[in-house]
Amino acid sequence: MLRSIADAHPFTNEAGKVIAELFGNATTGHLELSLALITLPPQTANHPERNEFIEVLIPVEGQGFISVDGSVTEISSGLCELVPPNATFIVSNNSADRSFVYWSFCVPGFRPQLSNRVVQ
Repeated sequence: MLRSIADAHPFTNEAGKVIAELFGNATTGHLELSLALITLPPQTANHPERNEFIEVLIPVEGQGFISVDGSVTEISSGLCELVPPNATFIVSNNSADRSFVYWSFCVPGFRPQLSNRVVQ
C-alpha cells in the first residue's frame, strides 16, 4: 500500500502538535503499527505520556528534547529514540523560531486507549 503525506489529514491536538498519520488504526485500519509525521511548533511540548506500546521517534527537521523517565536527551536529524512501553516521556521544542518535525512509529499502532496522560 503506497501512501503519500498528501494522503494524510493532519489535525492539531490540545498541546499544539500537528499529527499526520499515514498508517494506523485511524487512517488505514492497521492495529499492529502506526506511522505519523509530527510537527511540534516552537516553544511547545507534549503532555507527559505513558504509552502501552513502543514508540520510535525519528527526527527529520529541527531539534528537540525528549525526556524518558526523567532522563533528558537532545534529539535531531540522524538520531532516533526508542521509548519503551510504560515509560513516562515528554517531547519538547525549545526553539524560538523553528518547528521540530519527526516521524513517530508505534508498535502496536497508536490508539487513544493505549496512550495515558500522566498527571504531575
